[in-house]
Order: sequence, then C-alpha cells, then structure tokens
Amino acid sequence: MKVGLLTNVGPKATDFYLSRMPQVVSYDLNLYFIAFGLQFKRMRFIKEELEDGAKELKKSGCTHAAIACFSLQERARKIFIKNELIPIDVRDNDIGKEKFGVLGTSWVQKVFCGEKGFFNFDEMVLPLLSEQKQIDKIIFDTLIENDPTKEQLDFLQECIDGMKNRGAEKIIIGCTDLTFVSKMNGNFINLPEIHVNQIAELMK
Repeated sequence: MKVGLLTNVGPKATDFYLSRMPQVVSYDLNLYFIAFGLQFKRMRFIKEELEDGAKELKKSGCTHAAIACFSLQERARKIFIKNELIPIDVRDNDIGKEKFGVLGTSWVQKVFCGEKGFFNFDEMVLPLLSEQKQIDKIIFDTLIENDPTKEQLDFLQECIDGMKNRGAEKIIIGCTDLTFVSKMNGNFINLPEIHVNQIAELMK
C-alpha cells in the first residue's frame, strides 16, 4: 500500500500533516488557483487542480489518497475514485452522537452532512450567519500565510462560546487550517488530528 496526499491548500494544514507523516507521497496543489476558486466559486480551477494532483499520485504508484482540506474532500473523493485511488475519508471515522458545533468554512457544513456525512443539519449547532462570513474570511486569510490576529482569535472564541451556549456539547474543528483552535478554551474534536491518525494507521 502506498499513500498519497494532496497538500498546499493552506500552509498551516500542509505543515500539520507533513510534520506528522514525512514519509507520505505528497503533491502540492496550486494554492492560488484553489483560493481563487473557493473565493469566487470558480469550480473549474479547483477541479483541474484536483485532477492533476490525483493523476500525479497515481503515477507515483499510490493506491490510496487523501487531501489535507475538508472543504474539498467530497470533490477530491470522486476524482480519486475516477483515477483508481482509494480515498481516505475523514468521514469514515466514528466521532460519536453528541450535539456538535462545527467550526469551519461554510462549505464544510455541507460536506459533513447528508448520506456520506457525520450527521444531519438538525443535529448541528452552527455559527450565526454573520459569524460564518467572518470565519470564512479568517480561514481565507490563513491560506495566504497570515497568522490570525488577537482580534480574530477573540472572535473565534466568541463563536465557540456561542455554539456552546446554544447547546453544543463538543466543537468539531472542521478545517485543516484551524488546528490552532485546539489550544483555545473549549471541548473539541480535533478532526485534522483524527484524519492524520487515520492516514498514518493505513501506512503502518
């Protein structure tokens, strides 16, 4: 078994994954194409990058593949299968049945729901719409290598506290570029950490 990983969808996510799995076969996507596609909903740019990445992993002899970005996980999964790669999907993990809050991009909320998701929308506690727009902006800023400011960290903590006050028993860190949130005040499920462990276990 040989595992490939699509990386460079944000420097924090890339560092987090590769520092724990230096032996994985990695392929860097074009961050600017991905960021442009996400911000302006130009899916052609994203699809082409994922297609190129999957083909390169296949050429390298990989049998399994993952992507260090939860927002693109469903799109990547379909492209991996098309290129005869077995997807390593974080959604295959059992994270329990509590009432969860979700901290991530607005895209992640859709990826984590439905037939392949963890839960249905009525089982989630989400940030307020006005908060989600700011969360998306903070995540986009981290893609361009900016560290979050104190004001941004304080804002994220307010969002976490707000979801807890609205009934969330645990907060899912649902973005690979938000791993720093695990050091904040809250009861977290660190999904990037779970995904890394899932991949590492297959590589043993």
